[in-house]
Amino acid sequence: MKKKNRIILLGAPAILVLFTVLKLADNKDTIDQRAEHALQQQVFDRIPVKTVAATMQATSNTLSLTGTFAPQQDLQLTAQAQGQVNTLFVKEGQFVQKGTLLAAIDNSALASQIAAARTALDNAEQDAQRMRNAFSTGGVTQQDVENAGLKARNAKSSLAQLQQQEANYRVTAPVSGVVNKIFAEQGSFVSPGTAVLQLVDITRVVLNVAVDQVYVPLLKPGMAVKVSSEVYPGVDLKGRVETVNVQADASQKITVGVYVDNSREHPLLGGMFGRADFNFSGADTLKSALTIPRAALVGSVQAPEVFVVKADSTVDLRAIRVEQSLGKVVHVTEGLAAGEQVVTAGQINLEEGTRVTVKN
Repeated sequence: MKKKNRIILLGAPAILVLFTVLKLADNKDTIDQRAEHALQQQVFDRIPVKTVAATMQATSNTLSLTGTFAPQQDLQLTAQAQGQVNTLFVKEGQFVQKGTLLAAIDNSALASQIAAARTALDNAEQDAQRMRNAFSTGGVTQQDVENAGLKARNAKSSLAQLQQQEANYRVTAPVSGVVNKIFAEQGSFVSPGTAVLQLVDITRVVLNVAVDQVYVPLLKPGMAVKVSSEVYPGVDLKGRVETVNVQADASQKITVGVYVDNSREHPLLGGMFGRADFNFSGADTLKSALTIPRAALVGSVQAPEVFVVKADSTVDLRAIRVEQSLGKVVHVTEGLAAGEQVVTAGQINLEEGTRVTVKN
């Protein structure tokens, strides 16, 4: 009986030790599970993004830009007087020389005034002549002669003013060109400022292109430019730089006008798309620039920002300054250093301080 009790008493400590070991093992498993869960949660909380490093790149010495051809002159001719359009002397598509009469507005009321003024002038001149004759015989005074002469001069001035107004009832071509559009119909009523027709001069056309500011110092009046149009595949046309705007547009680019002499073999029309190929070979002012993909920009080119990935895998929303954009690449002048990683995909889920996982 004592032996049995001894066995039971000896087994109790062993059970306690076993229980302690099992408890410790269970605690370790719990700690490991919690650590693993915390790690998984941390990874899950990170936003996957793609990044690209900001790099220094040399500016290309060639530049190819597209634009739209426009007539050398595009004029909308308006009525200078009020009245009915009596006659249209041209049709749409017709070529006219400078000074050609294009349309006539009814001037019957003015014609009556001119006729009356001419009659008044004739009478005034006759009266002045009679006064001069009478003065020679002593029939009138010197004052009478002077008054008659003044009346004749006033009548002549009135007639001249009316005759000048007569030109307002005629619409003439200020330049040689093609009648592109007629707005007023024969018999319609027009007032000063009413559009009568559109006249365009396409003896030369201009291809307007938007050039990044870094190239502007290299553009010189008369600079040769190779011009082409998809309408004439494989045909290179000779163009020259003639105009460089002095103010940048909303995208911080400068509009440059490249003029091309039109030809019968390859006529260019307003509204056609064209390409201008600039070659700056030999220019020593081209410089290297810090570049990033345009896709990295958050916001507009006017107020650009980028998400920069820091060493602790959080992002910094940083304002930068962009000098120009070349297609899918932009040049950065402030706010970024070479080698810094900018987010190019996944920005929609980011804010300042967000933790990210780079998956390039």
